[in-house]
Amino acid sequence: IADPADLGGGVWSWDGVFNVASSSTADLNFTLSFPQNAASYLVSGLGKVGGLIIDNTLITTDYQPVSDTVTVSLPTPTFSQSPTFSESPTFSPTPTPTFSPTVSATPTRTAVESATQSPSYTLSSTLTTTPTPTLSHTPFTPSITATWTPAPATHPNSLVLTLGPVPSKRGKAICLYGNNPLAESEWTLFGADQQVVGRLHFYDAVPCFTRTDELAFGVTMVRIKARDIYGHETTVVKLLLIEP
Repeated sequence: IADPADLGGGVWSWDGVFNVASSSTADLNFTLSFPQNAASYLVSGLGKVGGLIIDNTLITTDYQPVSDTVTVSLPTPTFSQSPTFSESPTFSPTPTPTFSPTVSATPTRTAVESATQSPSYTLSSTLTTTPTPTLSHTPFTPSITATWTPAPATHPNSLVLTLGPVPSKRGKAICLYGNNPLAESEWTLFGADQQVVGRLHFYDAVPCFTRTDELAFGVTMVRIKARDIYGHETTVVKLLLIEP
């Protein structure tokens, strides 16, 4: 079958004839793409044959859509920060000469008139080394890996309604669309004399008024009070233009 029509607010619609044999079932398989946010998403659906609702029960007057919850989870990012420190001093001794004089006496005999010994002295040097340390180091470079934190899932904080198609022809369905899936809506229809000509109550995500053939040609005012699945409520007044 063809791709569904996007009705806005996360709602899609397949229109057409689907062959299902008597006393049997048929599967509708489709693929959805969810946002890159860790959250739980409610997926629900139902079918319609004229004004009858085909849902999760055998009763055609109730509203019990088939629903399921899809949970989207993201992998847990890891953070690594392993700096390596390397600063090891290295001592390289450099000899520095130090002179330490040593005195040694060598007696010398000299003939004089009197027999007297006069010693003579000779200096000799001894080299002694003293090490001088030299400091060297290796620069430190840390390694840092960034961590990604996903943004939380959000939804609009207010409910915005759109009614269409306008203008429309008698016998053609007129539907109410929200920027969020609807949970409930109440329609009050007024005639040209501002008198109430009908009241409708829906529990559909996208409610549709199918009995437009009962409306008079021209403009019909509709007051709509609606609530979405997040609890947001709003009341608006819309005008319907019914053409022949």
